[in-house]
Amino acid sequence: MVTTSFLVMYFLGLYLPCCEFSKFY
Repeated sequence: MVTTSFLVMYFLGLYLPCCEFSKFY
């Protein structure tokens, strides 16, 4: 399931930065 793990890492890369910004603001 390489594609699944890749998609998870991809979405985390997009979602986590948003969470970080929401924490600071």
